Amino acid sequence: MQTPANYFSFCRWDVLPFIPENARHILTLGCGEAATEKKFRQSHDCHITGLEQNPSAVAIAKQAIDKVLEGPLQKTLPQLKDERFDCILALDIFEHLPDPWGAIKKCSDLLTSDGVLIASIPNINHQSIRDRLQVDIFPYEPAGILDITHFRFFTLTEIYKLFVSANLKITQTNNFKSRSDSIQYIVKGKKLSSATSTPLTTIIIPVFNNLPLTKNCLTSIRENTKAHYRIIIVDNGSTDGTRAWLKEQPDVFHILNASNQGFAPAINQGIFCSATPSIVILNNDTLVSPNWLTNMLAHFITDPTRGIIGPMSNFVSGPQLVPNLTLNSLSAVNDYSNSFYSDRQGKSNDIERLVFFCALIKKDVIEKIGKLDENFVIGNFEDDDYCRRATAAGFKCSIALDTFIYHKGHSTFKTNNIDLNYLLHRNRAYYLKKWGGACR
Repeated sequence: MQTPANYFSFCRWDVLPFIPENARHILTLGCGEAATEKKFRQSHDCHITGLEQNPSAVAIAKQAIDKVLEGPLQKTLPQLKDERFDCILALDIFEHLPDPWGAIKKCSDLLTSDGVLIASIPNINHQSIRDRLQVDIFPYEPAGILDITHFRFFTLTEIYKLFVSANLKITQTNNFKSRSDSIQYIVKGKKLSSATSTPLTTIIIPVFNNLPLTKNCLTSIRENTKAHYRIIIVDNGSTDGTRAWLKEQPDVFHILNASNQGFAPAINQGIFCSATPSIVILNNDTLVSPNWLTNMLAHFITDPTRGIIGPMSNFVSGPQLVPNLTLNSLSAVNDYSNSFYSDRQGKSNDIERLVFFCALIKKDVIEKIGKLDENFVIGNFEDDDYCRRATAAGFKCSIALDTFIYHKGHSTFKTNNIDLNYLLHRNRAYYLKKWGGACR
């Protein structure tokens, strides 16, 4: 198929408003003839570097911008490892790469502390593609969403995951009515200040409405966590203002699903974006206690064969329960937890099953046994299953008897009128079928 005549030469007028007015050092991946960059440079004092592998386009781009490196990205991008840019443009480029995740991470490393990456990425969820799939066709084309040179396809959720995996928070997108009416997405992402340190743990919080609980949970994390961490909140289609609030949080990465995908898929999305030695699964109806993460991590050091650690709580099934306990504020949780820790410091207990309202999991476990089983619909029994898989792989599951975390319990199910009894029955049946009729 022949490339359209204007493939390398058209100006992206829709992208220009996304470029920061104060950007002085700009990098553009796959700049083509640099028509967009040339237009921006006409009214802004800036230095622009372009990367392009088409020789004819390179010759024209050299007349428009300051510096052009010719060749494939895997060759040209490493040449810039010692430079830093206020803005990086990746316009219709990631879908052409075998490894867009590796490329965007390299771009993230090239950004200044307040730099931004702007990308335009075709939307495979567009209605035209849906219509074609209904009649069982997927015809490649010279350009567009089904460009024959595309290696990868993205929905908006996958774009969020792409950015979060590179420590980039999406701060702006183009306007669209629904996720099926946008031909492509324009997204702007920036580094978070919390991403400059090396985190030990990624805290993954799935949410579906209940914004006040999410705010309280985040407050407790910010106040009571001393170990380096990063937070990924996966929103499962909230309609109560959660999504707008997440965009405003300076220390939170977020993934916005179109609808309620359930607990396991949300956690797995966060895991995909995590590169830390451990991850924490945390419900949003919790309040963490002083030094909770440091205390739990210490139990990995005490016994390196441990793979999953869970705390004690006021609302949990099994031996993690602290019965007959009423706490009504973060300060009350903090006071109780401090005395709780002093009485039990260093104590733990190996167990077969932990409840994943809060669970600290080594990345080694995930690499060996995989992610949570998404066949457990919405929620329940995926934690029983995961602990069983972990112990079968040689990892211990342990209770941190010295760590208390407050848990309100079943908040998502109650607020959103989800039939908990049905889910328990359905997921228990799947669990028993999977494990030969045995419960633990």
